[in-house]
Amino acid sequence: MNMTISIICPYTDENIRKEHLDKSLVRQSIQNYELIALKGSELGLNSAAQVLNEGAKRSSGDILVFVHQDIELLDSLLLQKIITYCDTYEFGIAGVAGVAGDDFRVHSSVVQGRKKTQVGDVVTEPIEAWSCDECFFFVKKERFRGFADLGPVWHLYSVEYSLRCSLYEEKTMLFPLEIYHLSPGCSLDVSYWKTLAVVAKRYRGKLEMIPTVFGVFPIDWSFSIRNTKRMIWTKLGWDTIKDV
Repeated sequence: MNMTISIICPYTDENIRKEHLDKSLVRQSIQNYELIALKGSELGLNSAAQVLNEGAKRSSGDILVFVHQDIELLDSLLLQKIITYCDTYEFGIAGVAGVAGDDFRVHSSVVQGRKKTQVGDVVTEPIEAWSCDECFFFVKKERFRGFADLGPVWHLYSVEYSLRCSLYEEKTMLFPLEIYHLSPGCSLDVSYWKTLAVVAKRYRGKLEMIPTVFGVFPIDWSFSIRNTKRMIWTKLGWDTIKDV
């Protein structure tokens, strides 16, 4: 099947996007992709769900790739590989980083930060996952369900989408697609924990946990207590990457 790709990128800094994402796209072996770059503030949109859903609405491709502004595609064949994977595998959502395995370890094809540090266990072959990270992921447009409204936030939208796919018995997958992410990936602020609470409320009674690259959070009687502690610890500048 001759699939086409729409790349949807919410951005806040056009220079960063041009220096990283745009430059790496020019080096791709296929050039018939569609880049939809959206600045939410100029559109009156204040959340990831709103901007990404608007990008999907404007798209014409068979595959929707959602990507951060500071991502670089390290492999000139990466877009071609995405088309091949979409033609070969059935899934609800797929990405390059996420949580997989019975031990819920982080797996990724990402190097990140100024020091270009490898994130988690290297993905060397397609694997099923519990959820995928937001930095770079894709869906087949014919199966796109839209992003859920989690409030005016920029966290956990691909995790929530992964959870929703599991309810429809659709797979979340990780593929060995090499990318560089300028950001060091540390985005744990109070709004992250507030968004986690929104996701937990949405899936309480339906799923047992929320697997993320920052930890696996049980949706049980103690969730609210633990999450309140995480918010307090974050405000105090303490380490929240632990079981509290």
